[in-house]
Amino acid sequence: MSIACQSPLLCPLDSRRESGEILQRIVVDEGRLEINAASQQTLERLGLTTFAAFEGLSGATVRQIDSRATSRVELGPLVIYLKRHGRPHWRERIIPWLRLGKRSLGAEPEWKAIWEFHRLGIPTVEPVAFGRRGGTTFVATRELVARCDLKQWVRQCQERRQPDGQWRMADFQQAIAHAHRLAMMVATMHRGGLHHQDLYLNHVLWVGDLADGPPEIGRAHV
Repeated sequence: MSIACQSPLLCPLDSRRESGEILQRIVVDEGRLEINAASQQTLERLGLTTFAAFEGLSGATVRQIDSRATSRVELGPLVIYLKRHGRPHWRERIIPWLRLGKRSLGAEPEWKAIWEFHRLGIPTVEPVAFGRRGGTTFVATRELVARCDLKQWVRQCQERRQPDGQWRMADFQQAIAHAHRLAMMVATMHRGGLHHQDLYLNHVLWVGDLADGPPEIGRAHV
């Protein structure tokens, strides 16, 4: 069983995966684009070596809020989620100031958080590229194919409850395992000085084989 944080929100140029492999970032396009070195050859083959090239991509829009839009883009064997941030609305600028909080605008905080999660060994999406030009930014991540998110799984467990309302023992034991794994992830995140602004069950994905448990639900991604 494996669960992964879907979209870390909060760094070093190098990040270490659980496998020990080091992820490295490369800056190109006169500083307008950062790419994951592991994706460099693929991106070069696709002609995605500039901010403008990524800006020209189109795909299925899966979410749009104010100046932020997320698209699923299929590029042959590479499928990415491209989250674009336009120039921030005045509300996004003034609300943190009114709350005496730190402003977190654009895609860069999420890009840095993804790398920091990898450095800490917390499962999350694989970074592909980050771009900035003027007041617009984007972050691209490789699609994380998941069986379901934990909120969907809990609903499935509730539908499978026994006549007396009790959870099935197999589901209960799996829930304990999920809770333990999630608690370890959150503890590691907080020890690393990070926080997640949207840490809900539907932002935690179950990535694993069918042998790991009963759910057979499609992928979920934001």
